[in-house]
Amino acid sequence: VNQLRTRLSATRPVANAVTTIERMLDLVARIRSQLVSSNVRLVASIARKFSATGSDFDEFSSDGCLILLGAIDRFDYSRGFRFSTYATHSIQRHFFRVWKNRQRHRNHVQYVDTSVLNDVPGSPGAPPEFPDPERLVAQLLSRAENVLDDREQRILSSRYGLSRGQVVLTLREIAAELGVSKERVRQLQLKALDKLRELLVSEGPTSRLPCSAC
Repeated sequence: VNQLRTRLSATRPVANAVTTIERMLDLVARIRSQLVSSNVRLVASIARKFSATGSDFDEFSSDGCLILLGAIDRFDYSRGFRFSTYATHSIQRHFFRVWKNRQRHRNHVQYVDTSVLNDVPGSPGAPPEFPDPERLVAQLLSRAENVLDDREQRILSSRYGLSRGQVVLTLREIAAELGVSKERVRQLQLKALDKLRELLVSEGPTSRLPCSAC
């Protein structure tokens, strides 16, 4: 699509080329939606293996959906791997880093006498099953405007093709559109993802709004 766009005249675009681009963008949107809906349960499955509590499961699932969107953006089918294999490795690497960071943090926590812990209500032994993991991704898209400013929304939408028919842009292309540096776009993207992650974690699985299918 990007290659076709570079050949279009800004003043006199060829009608057939515009029609072809629109058809391809629609196909891109449907493929992206299918990849998300087909693999979001994979995210929940991996998150369950790294979780000790329901809260852990919720947080890992939220993070995993963000990693899934990024994996779709970076996946190169020409290398001969299945997307599910690529996504699994990406999600597991991220979860392992988070788990290692938590372990290091716990090792620095001061020892507390077990008699004190007896007064603390026990946490559930196994993480709850999400009735509909796809809601995590749908919620991520539908609630973006509540926590992101216009520029952050534009960056995420362009980076992950969140709007129907929208082509995925590189950091450099977005930087050119916004008139800022590539590094600044990367910083804003990370900041926006952190905001969405905090929103999903703070709301909890039972308070998420019902959304349409991804």
